[in-house]
Amino acid sequence: MKMGTVWEYRYEYTDLDDGEVKLYPFWLTPAEAGRCHTLLENDFGRRLQHTRRERIGPPAWREAYKVEPKGIKPLPEFDSPMHAELVALYRRERDPDVRRVILEVVRARRVMGEIEDLYRAIRNEYKDALVAMNVLRCLLQKERWRVGGDFGSGSAVESKRRAAVGADREGGGPDDTAKGDE
Repeated sequence: MKMGTVWEYRYEYTDLDDGEVKLYPFWLTPAEAGRCHTLLENDFGRRLQHTRRERIGPPAWREAYKVEPKGIKPLPEFDSPMHAELVALYRRERDPDVRRVILEVVRARRVMGEIEDLYRAIRNEYKDALVAMNVLRCLLQKERWRVGGDFGSGSAVESKRRAAVGADREGGGPDDTAKGDE
């Protein structure tokens, strides 16, 4: 589908504050001129017919009035340091702020490992019946891949679970001691 020719014009307006006739700085189509606050506030402006030209590309005013995006700015691309690199940096760096950030990164990686273990435990019980669990798994895989490699051999959650299973088998659960005291 071919789009028709888009014509744009220069506009002039009389500034109502000082009475001067001024040329609007951007080329506008008639539709854009109808929405232009400067022209609307100052006698609606006048289209200069002799300035008609075909618009090629985006309008110049769009770039001039572009605003800075708000919200959280994305981080630039980078390669995440491996655990050994973080350990070496921690040993080398004496600035407490840098060391705190390194510890926070290591802690976040460990927590992600624990979350992954919890995901596996829930998945073993519910299989693929939970859509949210699949989304969580995908997010975890993506984050684990991004930050690089292994977060450690096993998480605290996994070791606690194994310890609880072992205690149940041996009859050494927390309720067993209370029963023995009776």
